[in-house]
Amino acid sequence: MAQKRILCACGTGIATSTVVANKVRQLCKDNGIDATVDTCKVTEAAQRAVAIKADLIVGSTQVPGDTKGIPIVIGMAFLSGLKLPETKEKILEILKK
Repeated sequence: MAQKRILCACGTGIATSTVVANKVRQLCKDNGIDATVDTCKVTEAAQRAVAIKADLIVGSTQVPGDTKGIPIVIGMAFLSGLKLPETKEKILEILKK
């Protein structure tokens, strides 16, 4: 399986996206998925994801803009714990395609 590119986004591109990115990295590692995980501001996410040909965007909130078909998963579950198993499963389903 080729390396996956994941972009985690939050309002400032610093705090929340870093927490989510670390948890997504661990999820990938635990499931044998080779992935590069970067962070950015949510307002930059669509444009940046298209530019780097990301496989997935994980946002802490809605991601504005045209992602050109790149799937988006709202990653608030990594912060709240609510519906965390479902969120992880959705991410894995997208990355294993």
